[in-house]
Amino acid sequence: MRIRYIVVFTGAGVSRESGLPTFRDVDGLWIKYPIEEVATIDALVRNTEKVLEFYNIRRRKILEAKPNAAHYAIASLEKKYNTVVITQNIDNLHERAGSTKVIHLHGLITQNKCMCPTPHYYDIDITDDRTIDLRLGDKCEGGSQLRHNVVLFGEAVENMEIAYSEVQKADIFIVVGTSLKVYPAANLVYYTRPDAYCFCIDPDESLNLPANFCHIKSRAVKGVPWIVNFLLENPQEISSIMKEGKIVLE
Repeated sequence: MRIRYIVVFTGAGVSRESGLPTFRDVDGLWIKYPIEEVATIDALVRNTEKVLEFYNIRRRKILEAKPNAAHYAIASLEKKYNTVVITQNIDNLHERAGSTKVIHLHGLITQNKCMCPTPHYYDIDITDDRTIDLRLGDKCEGGSQLRHNVVLFGEAVENMEIAYSEVQKADIFIVVGTSLKVYPAANLVYYTRPDAYCFCIDPDESLNLPANFCHIKSRAVKGVPWIVNFLLENPQEISSIMKEGKIVLE
């Protein structure tokens, strides 16, 4: 098969390798911060200041983090292939590693948006410490409160139709570091073409993968550079890797 189009779908397991905590692990964020208090649209309306404080903390931690080997390997695919990254992560680590086509399903925390019926989006100046935090009373030109550009529980995922379309075009579809338990994003694995080569890189043995996926049991920082090396140096080997069905790297 001639490889023209690659789509990489990433989740929290990729960002965890850069020191960012996930939500669903035993030491994840939901243990310390109940969902209903900081991550729902009702919480934003009921206690706007607390929600802003929570995402101010997350924004600062994300800005302190650095891209890891998985981010850089994914970005390097653009040297040879038309590559699109679809991510559940709200950080900008893919962009900072060099990826130029990134679709954020759950928002991008380095942006603000207003609470108008039709929101406007604003990139923050990450070099200016005065603009990083949002406070109650920070408003847009229309007079509505500014909030972080993060999709909360109870809100629609704005880019799902675009993501479905991208997956349907993929010759190679790579899933990395996602539990496949967060919907509607988890549905992406069912939108691949019948002839696409599909890989999932994750150490979790219990992932519920479609039959057309090859499971590469590995952490992102090892598994992603491994498969990217094949795609850049020996793409003809991809079909033989796919036939394995399962590969354990660690």
